[in-house]
Amino acid sequence: MNTQKPDAPVQPGTSPLEKFFAVIPAGGVGTRLWPLSRAAAPKFLHDLTGSGST
Repeated sequence: MNTQKPDAPVQPGTSPLEKFFAVIPAGGVGTRLWPLSRAAAPKFLHDLTGSGST
């Protein structure tokens, strides 16, 4: 349960959102990533950095 007041500022290092990054999928047919990118596996779902996450 969150005990902070709704208007209380979030302290640095305490927000779980600090570990999230916004990704905006762009359109296109994905020819540069073919055959990795297919209709069943869109480009933005591939681990292109080798970090183990998508």
